[in-house]
Amino acid sequence: MNNLQKASDRLIHDMLSVQPGETVVITCDHKTDRKMAENLAKTVYETGAFPIIMENLPPEGNGVLKDTELPVQVLAGALCQTDVWIEINQRQLLYSKPFDIALEKNKKLRYMVLAEMTPEVFIRTIGSIDATVLRPLMMRMKEMIQNSRTVRIETEKGTNAVFAIDNNHFLAVDCGDAAGPGFHTMPGCINIVPRFGSVNGQLVFDGTLTDRGVIEGERVHLTVEDSRITSIKGTEAADWFSDYLKGFNDPNMYKIAHLSIGLNPGAIFSGSTPEDERGWGVTTWGIGSVPAEDAPPYGQQAASHCDGTSSRSTIWFDDRLIMKNGQLADEELIKLAKNIRR
Repeated sequence: MNNLQKASDRLIHDMLSVQPGETVVITCDHKTDRKMAENLAKTVYETGAFPIIMENLPPEGNGVLKDTELPVQVLAGALCQTDVWIEINQRQLLYSKPFDIALEKNKKLRYMVLAEMTPEVFIRTIGSIDATVLRPLMMRMKEMIQNSRTVRIETEKGTNAVFAIDNNHFLAVDCGDAAGPGFHTMPGCINIVPRFGSVNGQLVFDGTLTDRGVIEGERVHLTVEDSRITSIKGTEAADWFSDYLKGFNDPNMYKIAHLSIGLNPGAIFSGSTPEDERGWGVTTWGIGSVPAEDAPPYGQQAASHCDGTSSRSTIWFDDRLIMKNGQLADEELIKLAKNIRR
């Protein structure tokens, strides 16, 4: 078995638990490596399920702007009827109109977003990961978060921010268990939607920005007050990011959406945001849209969603030190992670 097929098998069988008779829609675009789509379809077919590959031209717009370049009703119609949706588009459909419709109307849907995926990333982050090793560590961290009031993040590059936990918001723990309905992402990510209006401090992005790519060697310094970005400073990437947010013409694109913690032992810094934000000890700040499913009843409406990564993070849950400069610092968690490949 080749490594790409092994990754497909792990995703279909071990993570999504696809069953005979189910329908699996695989969406991709002309920039997607076709081998991934074909390997996934092959595994689905051999399982006794029904694969459908849907390919579209990659849209140039973002958020609601991209909907003018998509066959919205056709995509939404298929996604509302399928059991599993695997997205391997290079230009993601996440937060587009078909995504909104599918998640609202198809309550049985198991959606796995693997946007920007390449065969190499697929093998590193899916094929080489034993999810049974990750789950105990990540589920214990979930318990800690749920029992905390605040989360604080610092980095050597200048991030220093704190926010309040809202236990009414969905706490996503993507540890490779995607057998149940809902929104799933690449394993190795704990995603927290803070209490709206509670994020305060300085954020510094030093790794990857959505739609900008690698900004290694550059800095984007954000001042955040009551979860709203009030200042953007730094190098050329900061000027670009300022113009990028301004281009949406939406004040809600300046609101913080989430904070995620990266824990995928196979992830490396590659310049792909989904992989970079799952790097061990990386924190990612999301900006803009939050689905109603993640923050009921209304979520956070915005034209789109973007992310910026901060490396080598130091993290506290209340006063409990969890990570120090990107490495686990809590003794209980260190024991749980002792067999995780780093």
